[in-house]
Amino acid sequence: MNLLNCPFLSNQCEITIDNKRFSEADAVVYHMGEEDSIDRNIVKKNRHPKQRFVFALWEPPVHTKNLHSYREFFNWTMTYRFQSHIVASYYSAHPYIHISSEFYRLMLRENATKKLNLTFQKIDHRPSDEILKKKKLGTAAALISNCGGRSDRLAFIKELKRYIDVKIYGWCGEKCPSDINCREFIAQNYYFILSFENSVCTEYTSKLFRKKTVFLTFLIFLAEKFFASLQYPVIPVVLGRANYSYFIPSSGYINTNQFSTVKSLAEYLNKTRYNKEKYLSYFSWKKDYVWGLGNLFTPLCDLCVRLHLDSKPNIIDDIHKWWFDGACPGVRKVFWTMVRDIIRWFFT
Repeated sequence: MNLLNCPFLSNQCEITIDNKRFSEADAVVYHMGEEDSIDRNIVKKNRHPKQRFVFALWEPPVHTKNLHSYREFFNWTMTYRFQSHIVASYYSAHPYIHISSEFYRLMLRENATKKLNLTFQKIDHRPSDEILKKKKLGTAAALISNCGGRSDRLAFIKELKRYIDVKIYGWCGEKCPSDINCREFIAQNYYFILSFENSVCTEYTSKLFRKKTVFLTFLIFLAEKFFASLQYPVIPVVLGRANYSYFIPSSGYINTNQFSTVKSLAEYLNKTRYNKEKYLSYFSWKKDYVWGLGNLFTPLCDLCVRLHLDSKPNIIDDIHKWWFDGACPGVRKVFWTMVRDIIRWFFT
């Protein structure tokens, strides 16, 4: 299959899952979330020196396997972390871009002259009174399908429920109406969406090209909670270690880490809900952004470009250390620190 989602690269790279073409591939992408996705016999027989083996992973380290056996095996990384060779951020599923950027202006010109059929969507940066009046089901809601997880988010939400109303939807709560996207339903009926990930881990473009071939063993893409909620008229509340301000201004979301206790977080949410101007201020950043670029921001597009531009030899000595070391400190410590503070406050 061609890179149909990369308008400028469709003739420069090719993607295949045909095992018979392994030896001719310029890059081999392995998604390492499976128990054992690598056939060592195929590798030993068909790998050639200039081939790039790409470590691809969208799951956090707490949900992935031991990688000690892959020392000096991979050449590049393709993950959600910023230090990856190809950054495959969850942002890519719901990308947005500032209208002042050179890339956006280029896309406008190319869209007009080459008829790429790209559509750009403006998001309402100041939800109307009509939208606000429809938010009658409660203060905050969460959409959760994994009832376990290492982030202790359900325990956090249980504590939060002591002070404000919170509803859980998905496998771990009530069902959303079948005729509407669940996040859209929450945005229509609640003021805040609790965008709590299941794990708290770090950070959870011409004739120059000759055609490159990429062999995929298994590739998935996830649209994580934070980015999926930004296109809706609801304020995300986050619990995690990602640098959210790298993607949107800090005035566009509420970070639980900024509050010393769950009670102080609840008080702030309640205060913001009933202060119209304060609530609307969280949407102001959207004024100069557009959505609808999902077919341009994909890791495979970036991999195609890198294959043509980066010929430097590279080998990753210890992929296990790179992936695991210091990535997921337990959020339990954070949560119980907040509980301790509540107890101290109650008895003093």
